[in-house]
Amino acid sequence: MQPTEPHELKEWRREADLSELAEKLSKTAPRGTVAALPDFFIDRLVIVDEDLDTFISKLQKVARKGGGVLHVGSQTIIRGGNASNFASAIASLGVRVMLVACVSELGELLLRYFMRRLPVEVHAAHAARDSLTVALELRQDGMRSNVMLGYRGSLAEAKPEHFSSIISKVASADIVGFFNWAAIKRGTELAEYVLEKAKSRGRMTYMDPSDVTVRSLKEVKELVSRALSSGLVDVISLNENEALWVSKAMGIDCSSGLRGALEAAYTISRKIPTRIDLHTSLFSASASEGEVTIAPCFKVDVKFATGAGDAWNAGNVFGELIGLSSANRLLLANAVAASYISRSEGVHPSLADVSKFIAEYCRDDRLQEYSGELF
Repeated sequence: MQPTEPHELKEWRREADLSELAEKLSKTAPRGTVAALPDFFIDRLVIVDEDLDTFISKLQKVARKGGGVLHVGSQTIIRGGNASNFASAIASLGVRVMLVACVSELGELLLRYFMRRLPVEVHAAHAARDSLTVALELRQDGMRSNVMLGYRGSLAEAKPEHFSSIISKVASADIVGFFNWAAIKRGTELAEYVLEKAKSRGRMTYMDPSDVTVRSLKEVKELVSRALSSGLVDVISLNENEALWVSKAMGIDCSSGLRGALEAAYTISRKIPTRIDLHTSLFSASASEGEVTIAPCFKVDVKFATGAGDAWNAGNVFGELIGLSSANRLLLANAVAASYISRSEGVHPSLADVSKFIAEYCRDDRLQEYSGELF
């Protein structure tokens, strides 16, 4: 039976209770703490106010004459890294966060500066070399796109012993999030170490491995075997490309595109105990034991693309903390991400901002249409 037949899916229009969502957001204070690790990137955001082909042509022209200056729209230094962006996003919603990151002494100073107004407790796993990124935001086919030129620094060499002094405190958080597995050479070993400690205390575990397509199918298969199939990860967050790569590593044959990604999430969820949470530009979905819930994304003018997935994760985990249904949790995650990317300054929204956004945008004409892609 194909997983994308409409009668097998729980769509938010049938399952979501907007009055319940509004009430919970207005009256329910998030309880507990969230731990996030292990990355912080110092990001240099370069806004290229041009389309990709034009920008490449200008780069080539400068390079061919032996070098020179190419002026762009704007540049700024911002907080980067999946764990750190997630921490900022969920702390902005009022959740207390413990953030552990591989940083140098300078990196720690910058990280504390970025988190100074938020309920984030920063812990440094001191490293020799900071993680750095040049994030190029430009236009491609009429849409904003971001290209990340990353340098992992000491994060690439992160090992369990780097976190041994803080692991007990990490494992005491109500939800423990492990991020950016793809950037760490021994990422499966480190994830296994952290998540085993959390599960031994009965904590919920959450993983966003980042772009798994940069790792071999053999490495992804090992991650599935040691962390997902073993039950160490309660929830894994994937975009469409990542879901298809994980399914391929597991020997699952799926079609391409968004339909294929949904098929992948559905099929993977029937083979392992981990819930698969899928986020795309048109919809998000949650698949557990072969049952799938879908919620549409919001139509917004995208002004800031970098970090959208981290904001989505924050909304998703926040929904867990306040006990939302799957449909309302997905809708909330979509709203947090949409509110974030529609702000030109790239500031994470507060809970009041998100509540206002949902009240304004929960109408059919403000929601993405995805049925043509799936059914």
